[in-house]
Amino acid sequence: MTGSTQDQGDQEFDEYWGWVKAIVCNYAIECAIKFRVLQDTIYGKFDIVEFEELDSKSCNGLSIGKVTEGSSKLSFRETSNKIIHAKRAVPQWTESKTDNKKFRYWSGEIELCGERRAEEWVILLNVGVWSQAMQRFIEKFSYSDASHYVGQNWYLV
Repeated sequence: MTGSTQDQGDQEFDEYWGWVKAIVCNYAIECAIKFRVLQDTIYGKFDIVEFEELDSKSCNGLSIGKVTEGSSKLSFRETSNKIIHAKRAVPQWTESKTDNKKFRYWSGEIELCGERRAEEWVILLNVGVWSQAMQRFIEKFSYSDASHYVGQNWYLV
């Protein structure tokens, strides 16, 4: 994933920015891909579990992100797709002041941009809340009979 000239700042901040972006984006991509592999492995093969229902229950009461451009409904599956297919990712920063010192830090959100069927989309993903939805999904899936069909290491997602 690439950024833009908007992502550039002073050298010290650039180093922090680079580490945050690399760690957060790489791990989000890894988790999103593993989730999709798990889902695609069992989706439609067994009537034991309804993935749409698991997806919905996993996101219940959570705001995993918001669509700022385009027309997507942000389910857990859809946000995973957005992470995988994003052409640009920009960590969002917050400024604060303590003891007359200004500092910037990562807000916990990433702006993801891409295109689907010639329609551009932009979402603001709350990574912590998205991770909570993933944890809920895995918990709910682990209690279903379908977890027995994907092998003993599925929970390593």
